[in-house]
Amino acid sequence: MADAVTGVGNAVREIESLAAAHQFLVTEGGDVLEAYCGTEPVAEEVRVERDRIRAELVDRVEQCLRQADDLDADLAGVLRTAAAGETVSADGESTEPSSLGAWANTGELAGSLSIVAPPPPGAAPTDNAGWWAALSPAQRAKLIETNPELVGNRDGVPAEDRSRANLRLVGEQRVDLNQRAETIRDQLAGLGGPGSRLDESILRGELDRIEAKLRSLTAVDEIMHDRHGNPDPDKQLMSLDLTGDKAKAAIANGDVDTADHVAVFTPGMNATVDGSLGGYVRDTAELQRHAQVELLKQERGDESVATVTWLGYEPPQTGQSGTWSDIVTGSEAEDGGEKLARFYNGIDAARSTDPHLTALGHSYGSLTTGDALNNHVTGVDEAGFFGSPGIGVDSTDELNLPEGHAYVWEARDDPVADIGNMTGHHGLDPAGLNDVHHMSTEEYRTPSGDRTVASTGHSEYLTGDGQYQTSEYGMSRVIIGSPDLRLNPAG
Repeated sequence: MADAVTGVGNAVREIESLAAAHQFLVTEGGDVLEAYCGTEPVAEEVRVERDRIRAELVDRVEQCLRQADDLDADLAGVLRTAAAGETVSADGESTEPSSLGAWANTGELAGSLSIVAPPPPGAAPTDNAGWWAALSPAQRAKLIETNPELVGNRDGVPAEDRSRANLRLVGEQRVDLNQRAETIRDQLAGLGGPGSRLDESILRGELDRIEAKLRSLTAVDEIMHDRHGNPDPDKQLMSLDLTGDKAKAAIANGDVDTADHVAVFTPGMNATVDGSLGGYVRDTAELQRHAQVELLKQERGDESVATVTWLGYEPPQTGQSGTWSDIVTGSEAEDGGEKLARFYNGIDAARSTDPHLTALGHSYGSLTTGDALNNHVTGVDEAGFFGSPGIGVDSTDELNLPEGHAYVWEARDDPVADIGNMTGHHGLDPAGLNDVHHMSTEEYRTPSGDRTVASTGHSEYLTGDGQYQTSEYGMSRVIIGSPDLRLNPAG
């Protein structure tokens, strides 16, 4: 009980700190009251943000009280049994009579009171954050060790804890997938007779999906470890999801839990964990480095940057859907947008102070990003779209963003970036939206004298083969909250 209650105490302190920082009051009964004393009318952007913070406080209070009630019930049950003089056994075998010594021995065997169950699937990231905050360090460590599947993909849990849980899951899931693959191979070997061709097709399709997931686990392992097999301390495995047809994952460069500036990049069509995640993580690591350099040039070297490659959805694959029309009219962006919005909110909910958060989306990933910002309230402060077929809106007013904080990059000879003009399936061409900064992708000399190179085609926005792309420079400045609007010809 002494250990478990430290988590409740920590949760109370976090609630009180968050409330005080945003001028709210939490009563002894757990009600969250407005304590803002300003005389000026509250702007719409501020009101939306305050509503978001208040909802987080309500969820945190609920989870703190739930944890406290669970601990109270656990301890009461133990004390009632002891008071009745009943025999106590933690190992199921002891017959030692109920004495103080026996109860002490039981405590050594049991280790802790039961851990309150996590919020149900689909719970808000703020609920998850409140649940995790109310656990003691020992309880958190136990869950990561024994039930990593309850932690690794739970938006609202700190990135470092999610990463530790997901790294444990890599090995466990590899064993499970190998066993399933071996079973299917045995089934294939035993096929024969009428109808076996159909059965063989189904089994081989399932085997192909399992083998792709095994390759994905290998890819994740390689990204998360150096060439000597040691964990990379600058990487965090923020999600690992093997449900569905393809593996899904999110990997961070830097420390998402402490960085002043966090950028989340969502790739688009044809992106897979086993095929392209490693390249994207390298690209975003380079973007992180550029942003950090730009901070130094502005004498802001005490600030830090983290970048995340989020492939937490299954984007369309040209080899499967066959035509561009299939890709731009698919529904994957809607499903991905809901998950992405939860991921954004989870980053904020897991921290005591919100970072300056930037959303970046490429190609179909920009449509997914647009859906997340259009249909959900998030803590995103800046949004950048590049190589975009559309972001699902006809005006940036439809995005839940601060006014004037949307940016678009469109390179020469990028056919995808003109799909919005040709089809209109997903709103207007983002470059033509009101109140959006249309950033240059042409050769440029930065204010500090660096020369950047132009991007052409659909896939060069973040890959310069060792050269500094103008689009990389522009994004790095957006990430640190100091955009170079000279890149916007209309600005």
